Amino acid sequence: MNVQDFEVGCGFVVDGVSFARLCDCLAEHPGVVFTDRRRFFWSAADIRGEFMFGGHTFKIEASDVGDSIFVSPKNSGFDLTEINELRDYVASS
Repeated sequence: MNVQDFEVGCGFVVDGVSFARLCDCLAEHPGVVFTDRRRFFWSAADIRGEFMFGGHTFKIEASDVGDSIFVSPKNSGFDLTEINELRDYVASS
Protein backbone atom coordinates (compact mmCIF):
# COMPACT_ATOMS: atom_id res chain seq x y z
CA MET A 1 0.00 0.00 0.00
CA ASN A 2 1.17 3.47 -0.82
CA VAL A 3 -0.30 6.16 1.46
CA GLN A 4 0.04 9.90 0.80
CA ASP A 5 -1.44 12.94 2.49
CA PHE A 6 -3.99 14.57 0.21
CA GLU A 7 -3.84 17.84 2.07
CA VAL A 8 -2.51 17.90 5.62
CA GLY A 9 -5.37 17.05 7.96
CA CYS A 10 -7.96 16.72 5.20
CA GLY A 11 -7.49 13.08 4.40
CA PHE A 12 -5.16 10.67 2.69
CA VAL A 13 -4.94 8.83 -0.60
CA VAL A 14 -4.17 5.11 -0.84
CA ASP A 15 -3.13 3.32 -4.00
CA GLY A 16 -1.85 -0.14 -4.79
CA VAL A 17 -4.68 -1.80 -2.86
CA SER A 18 -8.25 -2.80 -3.59
CA PHE A 19 -11.25 -1.17 -1.96
CA ALA A 20 -12.09 -4.43 -0.16
CA ARG A 21 -8.55 -4.80 1.22
CA LEU A 22 -8.50 -1.19 2.44
CA CYS A 23 -11.86 -1.66 4.18
CA ASP A 24 -10.66 -4.91 5.76
CA CYS A 25 -7.51 -3.16 6.96
CA LEU A 26 -9.44 -0.27 8.49
CA ALA A 27 -11.96 -2.65 10.10
CA GLU A 28 -9.08 -4.31 11.98
CA HIS A 29 -8.16 -1.02 13.68
CA PRO A 30 -9.57 -0.78 17.22
CA GLY A 31 -12.49 1.65 17.36
CA VAL A 32 -13.38 1.57 13.65
CA VAL A 33 -16.99 0.57 12.98
CA PHE A 34 -18.32 0.53 9.41
CA THR A 35 -21.76 2.10 8.96
CA ASP A 36 -21.92 1.77 5.16
CA ARG A 37 -19.77 -0.38 2.91
CA ARG A 38 -20.88 -0.83 -0.65
CA ARG A 39 -20.17 -4.42 -1.60
CA PHE A 40 -21.12 -4.28 -5.27
CA PHE A 41 -20.30 -1.51 -7.72
CA TRP A 42 -20.10 -1.07 -11.47
CA SER A 43 -16.67 0.52 -11.66
CA ALA A 44 -13.82 1.71 -9.48
CA ALA A 45 -15.28 5.21 -9.68
CA ASP A 46 -18.44 3.93 -7.97
CA ILE A 47 -16.87 2.76 -4.68
CA ARG A 48 -17.93 4.26 -1.39
CA GLY A 49 -17.96 3.49 2.29
CA GLU A 50 -18.42 5.15 5.65
CA PHE A 51 -17.14 4.32 9.10
CA MET A 52 -17.09 5.77 12.58
CA PHE A 53 -13.87 6.35 14.47
CA GLY A 54 -13.34 8.47 17.56
CA GLY A 55 -16.94 9.66 17.45
CA HIS A 56 -16.60 11.04 13.92
CA THR A 57 -17.76 9.75 10.55
CA PHE A 58 -15.20 9.17 7.80
CA LYS A 59 -15.83 8.37 4.16
CA ILE A 60 -14.02 6.28 1.58
CA GLU A 61 -14.43 7.18 -2.07
CA ALA A 62 -12.68 6.94 -5.40
CA SER A 63 -9.98 9.53 -5.99
CA ASP A 64 -9.73 11.52 -9.19
CA VAL A 65 -6.15 10.30 -9.61
CA GLY A 66 -5.84 6.88 -11.23
CA ASP A 67 -7.07 3.96 -9.17
CA SER A 68 -6.43 5.70 -5.86
CA ILE A 69 -8.86 5.67 -2.94
CA PHE A 70 -9.49 8.76 -0.80
CA VAL A 71 -10.20 8.53 2.94
CA SER A 72 -11.43 11.71 4.62
CA PRO A 73 -13.66 13.01 7.41
CA LYS A 74 -17.29 13.39 6.36
CA ASN A 75 -17.89 16.49 8.49
CA SER A 76 -15.80 19.26 9.97
CA GLY A 77 -14.86 19.41 13.63
CA PHE A 78 -12.66 16.33 13.79
CA ASP A 79 -9.35 15.98 15.60
CA LEU A 80 -6.25 15.81 13.38
CA THR A 81 -4.84 13.02 15.53
CA GLU A 82 -7.67 10.75 14.33
CA ILE A 83 -6.90 11.13 10.63
CA ASN A 84 -3.17 10.81 11.35
CA GLU A 85 -3.75 7.65 13.38
CA LEU A 86 -5.78 6.08 10.58
CA ARG A 87 -3.21 7.09 7.94
CA ASP A 88 -0.33 5.67 9.98
CA TYR A 89 -2.22 2.44 10.64
CA VAL A 90 -2.98 1.89 6.95
CA ALA A 91 0.61 2.77 5.99
CA SER A 92 2.02 0.20 8.43
CA SER A 93 -0.26 -2.60 7.22
